[in-house]
Amino acid sequence: THALLIMNLIVFLWTARNSRTRMKLLKSNFHIARGDWYRIISALFVHGNVGHLMMNSLSLWNLGESLFGTWKFLALYLISGSIANGATFLLNVSPFSLGSSGSTFGLLGALTGYILRNQQLLGKRSSFLLTGIQRNIIMNILSGFMQPNIDNGAHIGGFAGKYFDGSLPLNIFRHKHAYDTAGLALALII
Repeated sequence: THALLIMNLIVFLWTARNSRTRMKLLKSNFHIARGDWYRIISALFVHGNVGHLMMNSLSLWNLGESLFGTWKFLALYLISGSIANGATFLLNVSPFSLGSSGSTFGLLGALTGYILRNQQLLGKRSSFLLTGIQRNIIMNILSGFMQPNIDNGAHIGGFAGKYFDGSLPLNIFRHKHAYDTAGLALALII
């Protein structure tokens, strides 16, 4: 988590001083169609302003790698963000986008899939966790409709892409008591 947060900050400071670099890194459907596939991943580290960086960083920090383990967290982050940006490219939903919220939604999707698959193990906690995730997602999607330039397609694509991973019988969580950490992470997000 720390490495991703630092990388996001470094890229933000770098692109804030150089708008040409920002334009070369953000997701641009036109440029991706012409072969700049790196933009699907590079856009995850570019943020529009300090508020955008802070919101995504806070979400990332709250979910944290302790829930998944370092390498699984990094993989989920990169894959879900790539799925999110790839989906909005293929569907041509948003011609330009930037930020890591598709990755964050992917982490929430993996968590949701895991909770749904393990409701018997989690007991009453599962409904509490799912309600919190649902509220968070609804708030973010509604916010996306009310504010211009927010790519809800990336939010939905990231969530859906990793939801299916979390609902598969894979051990994406680090330890048997991951639901305690998941509950804490969700409470911090809300």
